[in-house]
Amino acid sequence: MSNVTAFPTKAMRDWLMIERNLRQLLANEGAPQDVCERLVAIMKCFYETMNINFQFSFELPISTLPPAQMDAVRSVIVDAFAEHFREFTEQIMFEQLIREIDVCNELGLC
Repeated sequence: MSNVTAFPTKAMRDWLMIERNLRQLLANEGAPQDVCERLVAIMKCFYETMNINFQFSFELPISTLPPAQMDAVRSVIVDAFAEHFREFTEQIMFEQLIREIDVCNELGLC
């Protein structure tokens, strides 16, 4: 068992992609290295806060459907909720990044 390789979680892989893109964007815009490090650190904390893991369950009031169809309906609802939650999280992350860049500008760091 000592030869088990630990792979990064999806959240960790997602953050690494976000960090890489953020660093590239800031470098392309000519942001100083210290500002880049500051923004990456702040956004990582924010990402970790937003990256919540929660579970929920629900019962559909449609008891006339066969179990397979009920499962399909639940799956559609859960997938739609997950997509909207992902979009909402991305929007909040982007808005937070804009606020942090504004703070850097106000502090004269950029």
